[in-house]
Amino acid sequence: MFKKIFTFLFLISLISTHAAKSTSHAPIGVMGDHVHKKGEAMLSFRVMHMEMSGMRAGTNSLKDSDYSQMMKPQEMSMRMYMLGGMYGVTDNLTLMPMLGFQSKEMKMKNGMTKVVSEMESSSLSDIKLTGLYKLTEHFIFKLGISIPTGSIEETGTMNGMTNTRLPYPMQNGSGTYDSLWAMTYSAHAGQFNYGAQADYIWRHDYNDQGYRLGNEFSFSSWLAYQVTNWWSPSLRAKYSWRNNIKGRDNNLTIMPTMNPAASTQNQGRNVIDLYFGSNFMITGGALKGNRFAFEVGLPIVQNLHGPQMETDYSVTLGWQKSL
Repeated sequence: MFKKIFTFLFLISLISTHAAKSTSHAPIGVMGDHVHKKGEAMLSFRVMHMEMSGMRAGTNSLKDSDYSQMMKPQEMSMRMYMLGGMYGVTDNLTLMPMLGFQSKEMKMKNGMTKVVSEMESSSLSDIKLTGLYKLTEHFIFKLGISIPTGSIEETGTMNGMTNTRLPYPMQNGSGTYDSLWAMTYSAHAGQFNYGAQADYIWRHDYNDQGYRLGNEFSFSSWLAYQVTNWWSPSLRAKYSWRNNIKGRDNNLTIMPTMNPAASTQNQGRNVIDLYFGSNFMITGGALKGNRFAFEVGLPIVQNLHGPQMETDYSVTLGWQKSL
């Protein structure tokens, strides 16, 4: 599917006939990197797909026999659809709401019977409402709130038991009102666009199921180069840190001694990812003004509070259009 989408993006970009600044925005995986003039608006849509397989503790990959729990996670995939908007209240203040939907699938093997079972979940994710304020020509401050619309009560079949509360990685929200903080720097030099963003998610309280997800911090730095009027490749490095979960889901009957995904102590991580991307700016024809972009992310370092699943790769596809 992704090969067909990439081919479509490339072919559609060839209709560009006029000069364009394909480096006007950061790579598609970075959000909140620019503001709009008063009265300006923009719509965006992103699809993010992530594949995970195998287990890891610290920086070491694990075989099924390397950890004691009977249930052995094998593979997991996650897909998120994100619809966003931006509106310039003033020349310096832009509001940015985002609505998402996500689905997850996981394969789990019983270490005794060797039987592989599958579980899945899908629901809205947490709605995010943020404000972007332009401090200077190059710096933008972000402050927002995450509203707990994502489900944290997903159930499924596990180890032969139906309607069982699924473990933490299979839930689709935080269950709490969280504050969102970020500072972004971006600049241009000739054909280059470069910048950096520090982002923090602060979990303020426990949810009604009795636990609190870990706080999260990330730092990204990117470089993009305008090769032609319609195309600019990009390179981005990202460091991500996440705390373990505090408390415990009161309705999670699966014990951590049976399944590592049910442990609140197997959720923290320190990860460095490298992203390769492209931006396509359409400046002619029926699609004039549309921007298409993608990023492919590969983990370089994974230090996990495991055992927990390690990431293989991620792909983000996106569309943006100023109104």
